[in-house]
Amino acid sequence: YKTITFIFTKGEDKLDIKLFTSKRGKTYLKLFKSVIRNIFIVVTLLIVLSINGVDVNSALTGVGIFGVILGFALQDWFKDIIRGGSIISDNDFSVGDIIKYNNSIAKVLVIGLKSTRIQDLDNDNIITIANRNIEEVEIISKVIIVDVPMSYELPLSKAATLLSSL
Repeated sequence: YKTITFIFTKGEDKLDIKLFTSKRGKTYLKLFKSVIRNIFIVVTLLIVLSINGVDVNSALTGVGIFGVILGFALQDWFKDIIRGGSIISDNDFSVGDIIKYNNSIAKVLVIGLKSTRIQDLDNDNIITIANRNIEEVEIISKVIIVDVPMSYELPLSKAATLLSSL
């Protein structure tokens, strides 16, 4: 037997679903958790430094040249965060959507501040994409991919006719 992949297009979904049960709501929740986690890490770091005798006030005010150097060093990180927020606010795609990235068809698992994690549908590999590179993604959520095992002797045109009659 050989496996033939058929692609079917589904229609628009007209259902009105509550915010947190929709794909967009799940995406907002994951992004919110990521933001809260990063804020918690920064605040905890400042508290630990303060407890260990480091003057946090002077550290916060003495940004000057260090801030410029840090800005250049974290330039890609800022691009990731800004693009991640743009993905969410523009609703480019959501958790659960099917996308095409570098000739791989994949399902979106997580949209975070810095990166988006997808799962390749062909081999179940997890791929992490930096949000600054997300322009390379093609959204194909309205496509259903079905692998159907068929005999080698069955002509492709006859197989397509049989499946289209279902």
